[in-house]
Amino acid sequence: MSKTANVIARIDPSKKEKAEAILKELGIPVSVVIDMLYSQIIIHNGLPFDVKMPRGIDSGNLSKDENDAISLMTLNDLQNGNYITFDNFVDKVCAKYNITREELLDTQK
Repeated sequence: MSKTANVIARIDPSKKEKAEAILKELGIPVSVVIDMLYSQIIIHNGLPFDVKMPRGIDSGNLSKDENDAISLMTLNDLQNGNYITFDNFVDKVCAKYNITREELLDTQK
């Protein structure tokens, strides 16, 4: 058997319970998921997914550390050229949801 190492992390108990219930239903042990994540981090030389603020998140309720992390991610994206122009973003959203620019940008609704 290969050697193993322990990972200790403090997380919200409610998130832990919900995630572990889903993993149990899928038949995947937590340790396998952590190992998979670490493998993907190594393969991608970073996180294997985009880290973005979902729509509707009230950033005013985030901690200083969470806000700092978002700022750092945004800065890294800008420095690495990982961004699109606002017009390009609007066009993509309009195409995805089959709406006009006017419908999307109408903030009076």
